[in-house]
Amino acid sequence: MPSISSSFMPRVFCNFNISSIRICKKIHPEKVFVVGDATKLPFRDDSFENVVCSEVLEHVSNDLGVITEFERITRTPGSIVISIPNLDCNNILVNWQRDLIDEEVGHVRRGYLFLEIMELIGKSKFKMGKIRYSCGPVTALIEFIIIKFGRIFGYNPSDLNQLFDGEKSLPVRICLKVYTLFFPILSRITYLDKLLPKSYRSNMVIMATK
Repeated sequence: MPSISSSFMPRVFCNFNISSIRICKKIHPEKVFVVGDATKLPFRDDSFENVVCSEVLEHVSNDLGVITEFERITRTPGSIVISIPNLDCNNILVNWQRDLIDEEVGHVRRGYLFLEIMELIGKSKFKMGKIRYSCGPVTALIEFIIIKFGRIFGYNPSDLNQLFDGEKSLPVRICLKVYTLFFPILSRITYLDKLLPKSYRSNMVIMATK
């Protein structure tokens, strides 16, 4: 979901899934949520100072079209922050998780090599800036286990809206309760990934400026 903000417009969250938008508006009525296509965003030129694109590009066939739209709606000076799977990270635990995620959510591509995302951004007016690496094999293993555990109880990880469904089945409610209890422990275990070199980090976060 792209998140977009500026000094003269409130923070705007854009998603193509209208059901997700309805849930978000219900939970955060004070924020602005918009249904939109990332390759044809419903905003005027130079509308925003900052754009955050979190785990979106790997779901879109026309990734250059998305970057071009970000270029159009971002002011000068302005910036974009993009989070994507890092294909320079290649180990068995991360690949297990990616195989499962690709199956669940239907990725168009598995992710990007650093040179690929550099080339993509280089086709726009944005200039590459800071790069950070996150997640890794520990996070991947935990996510793999959570998805498999959820399937046992009938929870479909590809439909996150289930989490907010007031009519959740008893098995799904039990699954979520167990997950809630263990989440603080699991989140701390994932910090182990920070001790690993960047070649083991499975996600890239890139800032580019205009």
